[in-house]
Amino acid sequence: MYKREWGTLLPIFDRTIKPFSPHKSIVRNHSFVTEVNAKTGYLYVLNADGDEIYEYRPNEINPKLIYKIPAGEKGGSVIENIKFDSENNIIFTGRTNNENFATPGVYGERIMIGMFARPSFISKINLEGKLIWFSYFHDIALNEGHLTIDKNNNIYVLNKRNKNSITSPSFFQTKGDTNSTIKYQDAISKLDANGKHIWSTFYTKDFSIIKSIVAGTNGLYIYGDHMNASAGSDYFGTANTHQKTIVRNGNISGAISSVFLSKFNFDGTRLWSTYFGEQNSNVPFGSVLKNNNALTVIGDEAYILTSFKVGFKLNRNKNLITDNAFLKEPNSTAGPKTVSKFSQDGQRIWTSFVHGGEHLFGNENGLFISSTNNNVSSQDHLPTTVNSYQTKHGGGNTDVYSSIISLDGSKLEYASFYGFEGTDSGINLPTKNGFYIIGNTNLNLKPKSDFATKKSSTKEYYKNGDYYIGDFLSYFKLNKKKNDR
Repeated sequence: MYKREWGTLLPIFDRTIKPFSPHKSIVRNHSFVTEVNAKTGYLYVLNADGDEIYEYRPNEINPKLIYKIPAGEKGGSVIENIKFDSENNIIFTGRTNNENFATPGVYGERIMIGMFARPSFISKINLEGKLIWFSYFHDIALNEGHLTIDKNNNIYVLNKRNKNSITSPSFFQTKGDTNSTIKYQDAISKLDANGKHIWSTFYTKDFSIIKSIVAGTNGLYIYGDHMNASAGSDYFGTANTHQKTIVRNGNISGAISSVFLSKFNFDGTRLWSTYFGEQNSNVPFGSVLKNNNALTVIGDEAYILTSFKVGFKLNRNKNLITDNAFLKEPNSTAGPKTVSKFSQDGQRIWTSFVHGGEHLFGNENGLFISSTNNNVSSQDHLPTTVNSYQTKHGGGNTDVYSSIISLDGSKLEYASFYGFEGTDSGINLPTKNGFYIIGNTNLNLKPKSDFATKKSSTKEYYKNGDYYIGDFLSYFKLNKKKNDR
């Protein structure tokens, strides 16, 4: 179904150990910041230092440098998320200690000191690398899917505020949960296309954590965990949705956690919210991508990836899986996972178990779910389809495992391993005509890389003690028949 067009290795070190030294230190932390431009299919990836944006094209293995944050007087700056607006401008967030980057007229012309040592910012550039505006901002949520843009190029940012501060103007929750022991809590802010503030609201209760925000065509979707909650909690539940309150089935000890899916209108008021799962549920943690991606929105319908605690009992969750699900029983009780579709008014349409999942993306071709399997024996539990690129585990401790599920949840369209002799991890990033896989590999015994194809300028890993390591990027094209480039 998909043919590998090309594969290459990415630089994992950029910074010299000391001035004028030929030796460099490895700085990649194996957590990527990357984004596909849905219009063009081009992939944008940050360098190892986190201060340069590179563009990769499906038909071109060599990258193009798009932008580099200028050096400042107080050290380097890092980018932590990138998105595209409808005019192909890049919106990116990050952190810096430099005080002279802001442009006039934006929301934050001065650095905002908060919970993190390095203050946050949000900025906009065009694809020629020209700066349009730069604004300092409140502490941006770390390692979460904290940035999204609506059809009118308004920007939404997930950030952390002191629970006693006041968000203004706010049309839902002006202060945090003052009864919670968490000092800095989740807030969502809206900026217009010029970087000016429109509204902000807290959205928090107990130990809740928002993991991802995504703009649909008619509203803002929010996916997170309500932790340290009690049975019957309804802060993240509203009437006439799938699940108004937290339900606890069976004798489960300890605090309850439950995922929630909410929708706000673009004016900052909540339309609806629902819990999901009748036993402790959580948003999955993905180790390869820096920003959580367990929520995707196609049009104005939301899809969520959910994990359940070890010891999951299907008979306690009789209403979890729908009749049309392609997988009605989990392949393992060691933290089974599901994918679900919700309507624009908060009704659950379908739910199916999945064979493995850390990150979820979607387009008209289906739902793309990727994970890193634990060991070679897991191939007994992870099926591959007859149209897969790689039917068997590559031989190392872990491989990338990618699957595509139909949008109605009834069919496994594609499932494949991707990996070789080393310990390999990665994620699947879909485009209209194919997908990219970006990841890292460790514990390789030989320097030559099987991830690099003929036209790659770098074909060998980097030496790291007794083993070889590297970061890799590959592009797979739909129905491609020619040989690897």
